[in-house]
Amino acid sequence: MRLAILEKLKELKKQASVLALRFITDEYTMPLGVWVTREATRKAMLSKPIEFSSKELMLEYARKLIKGKFNYNVDFLLNESRLLRNMKQQTKLEKFIQ
Repeated sequence: MRLAILEKLKELKKQASVLALRFITDEYTMPLGVWVTREATRKAMLSKPIEFSSKELMLEYARKLIKGKFNYNVDFLLNESRLLRNMKQQTKLEKFIQ
């Protein structure tokens, strides 16, 4: 997944933090290797992005989507995410400009 995301970020000339979640369902009967996730991620990167006015709205949307589509409560994964934890604790530049 990382390669496909980095390719898209390079194309956009952007830097970003990305939290990618992959859910394996009963439809996934046989492991096909890394290329499956890479190509699925590339396909996702081609679709139109959904924009949110805040991180909280985005997380709520993700919770509802994952609950509806996979019947999985994603709160445990989000609470364990080092990326999200670091985003909460990261010092903003605005703090130093006063």
